[in-house]
Amino acid sequence: MLSTTEMRSPMLNKHIYEPHTQDLPFKIYELVKPSEETIQGVADQLDIPRDFITSGLDPYEIGRWETYTNSKGEEYVLCVAIFPYTVNAQEKDQHLRNYYQSAPIAIAMKDDLVLITSSRSITELFPSIDTSFLKLDKSPRGVLTTILWEIAHLYIDYLKEMDRLIQELEEDVTKTTNNTIFYKLIGLNKGLVYFKDGIENNQKVLTSLRQQMNKEGSEEIYKSHLRDVMVEHHQALGMAEELYLLNSKVSDILSNVVNNNMNQIMKILTVWSILLTVPTIISGIWGMNVGLPIQNHPYAFIILKIIIVVIMVVVYRLFKKNHWM
Repeated sequence: MLSTTEMRSPMLNKHIYEPHTQDLPFKIYELVKPSEETIQGVADQLDIPRDFITSGLDPYEIGRWETYTNSKGEEYVLCVAIFPYTVNAQEKDQHLRNYYQSAPIAIAMKDDLVLITSSRSITELFPSIDTSFLKLDKSPRGVLTTILWEIAHLYIDYLKEMDRLIQELEEDVTKTTNNTIFYKLIGLNKGLVYFKDGIENNQKVLTSLRQQMNKEGSEEIYKSHLRDVMVEHHQALGMAEELYLLNSKVSDILSNVVNNNMNQIMKILTVWSILLTVPTIISGIWGMNVGLPIQNHPYAFIILKIIIVVIMVVVYRLFKKNHWM
């Protein structure tokens, strides 16, 4: 079952160490959206629970660390981390709705094997992988550290992109009250919630990994690398929280701008309504069937129009002077 087309062997070896695949003393396999038959077959062959595989396919999965000893006495460690991604360009919505997403990746390990399961391939997620950890720690733990390092940088890259989008929205917010801005803010806010939750889940996994390394008495250089990964996740979490607050502030500002613009529009409409009542009132008075001044004057119509215009100009200047419009 491990040789089916849905599994690539060795995956990371080919991507990172080509052509030196013999450098790693263990095999790495990858399952990308496997069928039910493949999931069951791999679980039976490796003698591991199905959820060691399906955890990487459940969009509602949380980050966790778990161990399991099978009937052969082989101890497996399961690490579920949450990675960020964006939808394909063809599916991208101009309002950024559901554009920023997160999904789990399950990494099941034992001494001589690493099994990675996810809805996306490693090569798709990380086109160029930093192998510095794996070159020093040629163990399944090195693979895990490398993936977590790449996930942290993926979060940071997306958060930088979101920061740029929020800055653009800040500039647009004073120029337009188009609903598009609201939709983009909602989309960004939703993505930031996913990212914050994913990073916090990964931090729990990293804490479990640190405890495991302390228990095993790992060398200080490995612990130092793990601290680097934890620092990157901490930075990503700080960025996510800051952008979440900033996005909320921009939303509040936009609401205030919309209300202010609406008030301005209503003020202008009210002033024009008052101005337009002047000709209506005067025309109504001179339309009565009673004796009125200049009613027999040959230029009465022009004189009335001049009076109306003068009164309207005076009223307009009065409103302008008192900043009522």
